[in-house]
Amino acid sequence: MLKHRTKNHSVLPEPIAVFVEDVCRKQEQYNCSARPPHMLIPLDSGCGRSHITRIVANKYLEAKACSFSSRDILLEFTLRETIQRINEVDAELQSNSEYSNSDYFQGVIALNIDALLPHLCDVAGNRFFELVARIKNDATLIVLVPTDCAQKHIDLISEKIGASIKTFPAITYSDTDFTKFFYDFLPPTIIPSSTLSFDKHKERISAYISQNVRNKTIKNIKEAAEALFYNDEAKEMIFGKSGKNKESEVIKR
Repeated sequence: MLKHRTKNHSVLPEPIAVFVEDVCRKQEQYNCSARPPHMLIPLDSGCGRSHITRIVANKYLEAKACSFSSRDILLEFTLRETIQRINEVDAELQSNSEYSNSDYFQGVIALNIDALLPHLCDVAGNRFFELVARIKNDATLIVLVPTDCAQKHIDLISEKIGASIKTFPAITYSDTDFTKFFYDFLPPTIIPSSTLSFDKHKERISAYISQNVRNKTIKNIKEAAEALFYNDEAKEMIFGKSGKNKESEVIKR
């Protein structure tokens, strides 16, 4: 759950970045009141689901593209195949509607539904779609499924949500993407002052990742970047001695 704003990491997969920027541009240009389309994103767990949904929520907040009914701008839930879990999500969405004219939360809602996928046509799936029908007119939904999600499941989710949904192709990351993620996740006080800091250091960052991160997921990249704060040898390898010794050249982004 995200309290108001979070650190604004810049990296978004290109299809999502283009879509979100277009939504925000149109909102600012036309000052329209239309709620942004819902999103169906095939992206594996551990590959930046929370990262992406936080960026989207913050961009919509900044562009005033959404109505927000509480201090939270994003609510994120992992669904299981149980009626009890769906009822828990239902109750929390209602409890976060304090500044809403609706019974439900208004803002961005991220729904991780991997475990629910095999049960979409069962009782639990029916209950889930009943909940979706109640919340889709007040909030912008981001439905997250794994990259190997069956097309029949994607089609069913799209049908239930309706025409106001944007379905993305499966999201995967290149080595360059992981390098950018690593740079974005670095503690801000260790980045040397430079007009082109990322371009200047990206090759050494890429080499460091290859040597030290075996399984490239966003989670593992984030942990490796944050650990650099305590690793003077690695900082010197990437940034040179100035990143370690010249305190006057260290700035906050």
